[in-house]
Amino acid sequence: TVYIENSHIKLPKLKSMMKIKQHREFDGLIKSCTISQVPSGKYFVSILVDTEIVELPNVDNKIGVDLGISATCC
Repeated sequence: TVYIENSHIKLPKLKSMMKIKQHREFDGLIKSCTISQVPSGKYFVSILVDTEIVELPNVDNKIGVDLGISATCC
């Protein structure tokens, strides 16, 4: 019942399409969506999509991360 087309989203409880700014494209079946409003008055829609998992290729590169932790425990 939720679908996106031409930069608009159709939600079940609204009779008209709402204009959106979509940040990421996705493929798959829309399972659910959550609408939230932040204190500034903006609305955000989080969409849960059922899609196939694509396994990434293995690489031999390594990376190091310095978290800058200076305190020791115990």
